[in-house]
Amino acid sequence: MMQNPYGAAPYILPNGWAPFDPYREERRGLRRTVSRLAFCALAAFPLSEIIGVVLSLVLAAAGSDLFLLTEDTALYYLLTGLLSYLTVFLPFLIFLLASHRPLTEAIRTEHTPFLTGILLVFAGLFVCFIMNVPVNFLADLAESAGLNGEINTDSMTVSSIPDLVTLILAVVLIAPVVEEFCYRGVVVSALRRWGDLTAALVSALLFAMAHFSFLALPVVFVGGFVMAYLYVRTGNLWVNIAIHFLNNLFATLPIMLGYFFGESIVGPANDAVVLAVLVLGICSLAFLLLRFAVRRVSPFPNPIESGVRVSAKIGQIFANPGMICYLLLFVLLSVLSLVGVF
Repeated sequence: MMQNPYGAAPYILPNGWAPFDPYREERRGLRRTVSRLAFCALAAFPLSEIIGVVLSLVLAAAGSDLFLLTEDTALYYLLTGLLSYLTVFLPFLIFLLASHRPLTEAIRTEHTPFLTGILLVFAGLFVCFIMNVPVNFLADLAESAGLNGEINTDSMTVSSIPDLVTLILAVVLIAPVVEEFCYRGVVVSALRRWGDLTAALVSALLFAMAHFSFLALPVVFVGGFVMAYLYVRTGNLWVNIAIHFLNNLFATLPIMLGYFFGESIVGPANDAVVLAVLVLGICSLAFLLLRFAVRRVSPFPNPIESGVRVSAKIGQIFANPGMICYLLLFVLLSVLSLVGVF
């Protein structure tokens, strides 16, 4: 007979009722929580389609067409930013309200020493930059095979100041706040009772799948895990937002430079920025690792297991309705993206 992980004998209820098994309840709780979070991440796609249809009807009544907005990039980026805010943020906010979790649980802003915060930002930014190397390699590989290798900001263009402002609003300002709140703040806080490692891994997985790309999946997963780990370590969502903000800012920097100064300046300026970030990132990461080693800091400050073994956690994370539906949607849209349909 398997021992009770809580160290106490199971309580046998009278009249033939099954004994209460806290181990089973914790597994069930993990499965339900992951399933609900996966449905939150999945909901962004149908919500964006529904809101897109509503917007198209409104614009049609006003004499415009949502499906021709590529000719009006300012309005396109503005609507994209608003859709990103609504369709990603709303399901996770509903999850918080429905589960009676306080907003402060997801938006933690514990004090982080200024120097430590700067080092963490550069170290996290370094990891994000390094992740671009395999992403670009996989994109080139897909292109050479006749598939769609478009990633990140490849298709973004600006032709006016309103274009530029709305691009910054959507990609640089809205996206970091919304995505960090949802995938780090809400997901990590909801899963920490099953251990920080579990919370970081599930957060990274949901975040990576939200990009609906086989090419981006492995590298976004690594980046998402690092961001979740930083949130676990610091308890300060602003550190994550700062990294995400700078990463998206530098990703759109070539577009901005090309608009103001011409394409000839883009290459040298971008190389200089990348070199500076890499040097600062390597120095910051080395210093942080050395400090961790000297102080013998535990990698995960909250290794709570709640009576659920690692092998059982894997089953609960994947064998639930939300994750199964999310995986199916991810595979479908990733295939369509790879062949250039989506």
